[in-house]
Amino acid sequence: LNLTNVSITQVKVSVLKPDGTNLIVKTVGVSGGFAEPVKLPVGGTYKVVVDPQSSYYGSVTVGLYVVPPDTTGTLTLGTPLTNSTTVPGHNATRTFTGTAGQRVSFNFTNVTMPSVKVIVKAPNGSTVLQDTFGTDGDFVDPRTLPVAGTYTVTIDPQGASTGNVTLTFYNVPADTTGTTS
Repeated sequence: LNLTNVSITQVKVSVLKPDGTNLIVKTVGVSGGFAEPVKLPVGGTYKVVVDPQSSYYGSVTVGLYVVPPDTTGTLTLGTPLTNSTTVPGHNATRTFTGTAGQRVSFNFTNVTMPSVKVIVKAPNGSTVLQDTFGTDGDFVDPRTLPVAGTYTVTIDPQGASTGNVTLTFYNVPADTTGTTS
């Protein structure tokens, strides 16, 4: 649900299930807003209700999207992978196998979206990395992986953003040490 071109100071937009109960409720002002995708729980006719609050009036453009399932796949060390989205709310999930104590870094390039959030989770569910960046991309310095197993990387374009981001991750050897004279 994407709410744009809002001229109403405060408006509540709801998506009602066939039984009349709320599926989505989003209250926004003139800056508009975006509601993340939700799965429809039952078949039937859903209704969109636009309810200006108080005595406000005006207009709002309501964009409703059918969001495909998140794309999935694996990451390979040192191999760039471009993820593309064409529907707001469409995310990508990638996995890689890591070992406890392994150091990895991430590089995000060729970003065509104004805001992208990336979350890397360990096999135990703990967050190894959470980063948000825009079209300038980002490089994340080495992180030490806490446990062995399959790690999950979620690429989540923020708001109604669509476009591309290229992700490359690297195995980072231990820092060199020594003495100088």
